[in-house]
Amino acid sequence: MTFWCALALIIAVKSAAFSGRHTVWPIFEEASRHWWAGQSLYVQYGDRDLFRYSPTFAIALTPVAVLPTWLGGSVWGALSVFLLYSSLQSLWRWVLHDHFQPTDRHVFMLLAGLGAAPMVWNLQSNAIVLALLAFGAATVVRQRWWTAAALFTLPVFIKLWPAAIAMLFAACWPRQLIGRLAAITAILLAVPFLTASPEQVIATYQDWGRSLGQDQAARRPAYRDALTIWAVTGLPADPTAFRVVGLGAAAGAALVCWFSLRRASDPRQAVLVALGLGVCWELLFGPGSEQNTYGVVLPLVGWAALFTRDRRYERYWVAATFTAMALLSCGDVESGLGKLFPGIRAVLPATAASFAVWLTWFGLRGEALAAVGGPAGDSLRSDSPENADAAAKILHFRITHHDNRLSDNTPSPSLDPAARD
Repeated sequence: MTFWCALALIIAVKSAAFSGRHTVWPIFEEASRHWWAGQSLYVQYGDRDLFRYSPTFAIALTPVAVLPTWLGGSVWGALSVFLLYSSLQSLWRWVLHDHFQPTDRHVFMLLAGLGAAPMVWNLQSNAIVLALLAFGAATVVRQRWWTAAALFTLPVFIKLWPAAIAMLFAACWPRQLIGRLAAITAILLAVPFLTASPEQVIATYQDWGRSLGQDQAARRPAYRDALTIWAVTGLPADPTAFRVVGLGAAAGAALVCWFSLRRASDPRQAVLVALGLGVCWELLFGPGSEQNTYGVVLPLVGWAALFTRDRRYERYWVAATFTAMALLSCGDVESGLGKLFPGIRAVLPATAASFAVWLTWFGLRGEALAAVGGPAGDSLRSDSPENADAAAKILHFRITHHDNRLSDNTPSPSLDPAARD
């Protein structure tokens, strides 16, 4: 908690003192003001970078955008850190906590904070995106399906790539999520119509679509994705082949998630695999993966490093992945090493591929997250009404999954650890 409070304070002070340096907040702020002034969101204003997000996101920024730039940036930065911290705490409690001692939560939060710091430093929206997705994954375990659908849909209106994660969860729980995701998408698409004329909204959506197409056509040197690995080899890249491989990887991720859900006795494993593989897919095949973007997966890699610390070979694999990813997500580190090793830029996407391979192995072997001591895990003890309620809801989630499998005539491992042994 101390580290995260210090991080929020440092970012708030930095944003107030240097409101125009190393920050994207002025782009967000001006986009919101342009919307209310009836101006286009997707044209170049001065030397600012283009706004690439939905008009719904520009409208949602209004309460902070009306503040002075220095104060708005400070509030946005502190809010990003607070939401990310709260979401990771929720993810730990509902999905990740088993197999660990209570003190390991502090280690996980420290590793997550170190990994996310470069991402939140320049006030990127990725911290908010990851927070919403983590809250959504935790809400799936609590079986609050409308809330989960909202939490998976909201980040799609910030950046499009969370749609991949929403589709992975929908593939695992189609009856609970597909209709709800469609309904909330329609609601969020309609929000701009409440604030402007239909002509302005339709024109804005058309401009947004064109800007996304132009952004995909232009490749920046800062991108770090699967194409970066190919480029290091010196061979010509085929964009069409890249898209085909990306679609194949997405289909493979969906199959792994579905198989994990059907095989494991604890459905929280599929929740973790869907979240992790979805983020890895974005980093390797999605739009605009840069160095700081890797902060969206580093909390999960930090958890995996803790999870595998007692496993002779896996611990070196995952620890090396976390260390390389955390260091190279800082642009200054990669720039310094790049003078000695020109191919260093391929290492960052290679770490994402490495973690995706480990997650796939973890999902396919059907290893339960629950500790041996009980179906809900020993690390959530019932020494308080809050913990007892959480343990009961996790158990109910597992029993519901067990009953659904039986109704499909699918063999299911027993929820009783003694019977499994």
